Amino acid sequence: MNSFEWIWQYAKKNKNKLLLAVIFVVINAILIVIIPLLSGRIVDQVINQGKTEELIPILGI
Repeated sequence: MNSFEWIWQYAKKNKNKLLLAVIFVVINAILIVIIPLLSGRIVDQVINQGKTEELIPILGI
């Protein structure tokens, strides 16, 4: 039995947990990109330019 067959047998038994793990990994990757972008916009537009009215739309509240 090669490694792929062993992994596939394990994955078939736990496909719900595996799918949930993949979903969380994708969400994590998206947040890793979005959080610094939002922080940059907050610093550039709200703090540096004093546009406090743009804080709520940037945060999506």
